[in-house]
Amino acid sequence: MRGSETLTENDFDILPNEKRHIDGRGLAIFYNTLDIKNPKRRMLLLMLAVAYYEAFQQINENLAEVLENPNNVIKIQDLYAEASIFNARYFFFNPIQLTKYPTYKCWQDFSEAYQLSIKYRETNEQLEQVHRILSYQKQEKDEISKREQLELRQEEQYQLEQAKLEQQKSSDRLNFKIAGFGLILSLFGIIEVIDTLMGWFK
Repeated sequence: MRGSETLTENDFDILPNEKRHIDGRGLAIFYNTLDIKNPKRRMLLLMLAVAYYEAFQQINENLAEVLENPNNVIKIQDLYAEASIFNARYFFFNPIQLTKYPTYKCWQDFSEAYQLSIKYRETNEQLEQVHRILSYQKQEKDEISKREQLELRQEEQYQLEQAKLEQQKSSDRLNFKIAGFGLILSLFGIIEVIDTLMGWFK
């Protein structure tokens, strides 16, 4: 025996039909009866507790992996969605009816041994915080992008108006020249008419 690694009788919870010890390394059960149904139920509950624990571990590992490239918002949103689906479909704080008290108590012990409530809360808080931060950053980037696009459109509009104004000025100058040329021609025409009329009266 290895001293501190060895289970002693004091480590076991003594219940009417069984002695039970659960920790992160496994489960030990001693039954007073030959009924095999209860041990099977305990094993199923233990497997469920381990599955929950592993699921939370996997989500945390995936989150750490995704955060290596925090600009990949889509992957983080996908992970957030997966975790939300897992929580909604598969995770139950109490998968046992309260009326089945010995089994319910056993589940409570398993949940406490694997710290499922703490893991659940920590995992979801981390996901929420990351999702909130990235959503805020994305919103800021979108707003900056919208502002830049608006400024670009305003600049394009200004350039277009300036070009139209320049074109109008150029057109006005040309019209002024044509009008001036027409006026000069008109003066020459009036002079010629006067000259012709004076020739008639002589």
